[in-house]
Amino acid sequence: MNEEDRKAIRDNIANLVDVLDFNAILPLLSLKRLFTTPMIEQLNAHRNEREKKLVLLSDLRKRGPTAFQDFVELLAITAQHKALQILKPELFLDTDLNRRRRSSDCLLANFSNTLAPFTNHSQSTNGSEEYYNMSSNPRGFCIIIANIHFKSPHVPHVEKKSAEIDAKNMKRALKTLGFQVYLYQDLTAQKMLDILKVHKNKKDELEKHDALAVVIFTHGETDFLYGVDGMGIKINDILTIFNNKNCPELVGKPKMFFIEACRGGKSLIVSIFHLLFSFLAKIDRGVERTVSDSKPDDFRAGQDVHRAANYSLSPRIASFEDMLISYATIVEHASVHHNTDNGSWYGHSLSFHLLQSAHEKDLLEILKDVEKSVRLEETFEGHK
Repeated sequence: MNEEDRKAIRDNIANLVDVLDFNAILPLLSLKRLFTTPMIEQLNAHRNEREKKLVLLSDLRKRGPTAFQDFVELLAITAQHKALQILKPELFLDTDLNRRRRSSDCLLANFSNTLAPFTNHSQSTNGSEEYYNMSSNPRGFCIIIANIHFKSPHVPHVEKKSAEIDAKNMKRALKTLGFQVYLYQDLTAQKMLDILKVHKNKKDELEKHDALAVVIFTHGETDFLYGVDGMGIKINDILTIFNNKNCPELVGKPKMFFIEACRGGKSLIVSIFHLLFSFLAKIDRGVERTVSDSKPDDFRAGQDVHRAANYSLSPRIASFEDMLISYATIVEHASVHHNTDNGSWYGHSLSFHLLQSAHEKDLLEILKDVEKSVRLEETFEGHK
């Protein structure tokens, strides 16, 4: 941190203590890596909130070269405008920036509404951009599953400690963005399916929400995920629970699935775009029909996927429309780097970028930022 920024904190520390919302910013300090988890625990151990704020601001001046700007960004994310005005008064002289600040109340309002959602903006008949409606309160319905302690010799690793941190970070991020969040830990394969079905049957709640997010941190293989008992469930079975046929309450609403799990054991040396997320267009567009859902004579094994797509996109509602699936890695590769301080690279970066950019970027842009962050980590750690 340069001397000018240190001085800004030092000279205004009393005023900052008066207006700073400590509880709002505390869970985000690790997301931005301003402080490690042990440092945050030590900070939170102080007796009263005023003392915690003083120690936070004093310690902040000793952090790295980007600490001041990172802290300012966290103040913006948590809408602490009074503290922002103390540290960066010049921001409030620009009317455009003031309009941006006021627009932070519309987080996540700009999801694209297309056949292959979150990839391109669609145009309405009058030429304006169309978006998913995200005006409900709560804004969306979120289920997080974190499998940490595994009890089966069939699973290659006994623990997935990063899952606990990732789950907490995602819960904080999505709650901040207005989602109603349910968090579950250490579920067997059958229990994972049971929990998802229980929430699928909460029809009144789902009807009142404008979006669904399912976030899973666990071990896995190419096309299935492990429960803590070492049994597997197919990813497609999870998607099927919430498709348009089984969950009509979510028809026309964005359904987002974020999966942090290995999909094989190969080293991660892949192209940039596929590093983090494989958008399954064949599922997004309703192509992956079962034989019973199609005419047997028209949907034979090995049939060209485009012909299948043309059949599936009939006037009927495509079963798997409006779904996005984001993976931490591509098929046959291992998910990258986990630690007990910040969680996995994917989970940590996804949480942070959702908080930082949801008010001004659509989801595809955010996922591209996630990818860039993970590749920087990969390069830094020498895994590239």
